Amino acid sequence: MPALASTAAMIDAIISEHHQVPIEKIGPTYARHRARILRNIQTASDECWAMRDLPMRYFRELGLAITAGDKDTEIDAALNFANEGRNGSVYIPSLDRRLAWRPLWDINIQHQAQPTESAAPVYFSTWAELGQRFLRFFPTPDQAYLVDLFFELGPPELTDDDPGGIDAWPGRWSERLVMVGAIYYEMQAKGDISAMVPQRAKYDAARFEFVREEMPGASEQETMPRYPGSANVWEIY
Repeated sequence: MPALASTAAMIDAIISEHHQVPIEKIGPTYARHRARILRNIQTASDECWAMRDLPMRYFRELGLAITAGDKDTEIDAALNFANEGRNGSVYIPSLDRRLAWRPLWDINIQHQAQPTESAAPVYFSTWAELGQRFLRFFPTPDQAYLVDLFFELGPPELTDDDPGGIDAWPGRWSERLVMVGAIYYEMQAKGDISAMVPQRAKYDAARFEFVREEMPGASEQETMPRYPGSANVWEIY
């Protein structure tokens, strides 16, 4: 695995290369420093995530099976949807039906009001609990269906682990962009005024290069399916 293919490795690199601490001396006493650096890496990652329309920002899964009589279907817990109510959708190819997103509380009210309702799903929402993430449907599926998922993703939620989420970034940009920004915010946190200005210029140059490299043409977002408008959603069911 490349040296900076994990968030933990990036933290080690910032401690050893920026703070000039020998790698063999990095241990439990640096837990507080690691937590601060992790926050700074997260800040840089969040700031740059939406600057380019890269495939890493979109999730597609085709042919996910949902079960008859089960209103919930488990999906990848690591998915961090940017806004499931705006971009992307759940689609049932066999019915040529794109499900409409509703807030979870609305879906729950529908289930409480019609607990025995069973039919082809029309609405969906998402929810998470204890490290798991689910799709919830209404009505409860009356039979097994295969569904296609299309979602825009938010920035990865990073952890001090291997890989720790930084692997969501294209390899070279995790180092050339995110790490450069994290070092700038590390300087800011320490109040290193004299070094902040040139590091900020380096960070701005990296962001410009990141955006400039994007190829022209239809963006990934432009090809994402859209939800049906609220005016006709209720007419479906």
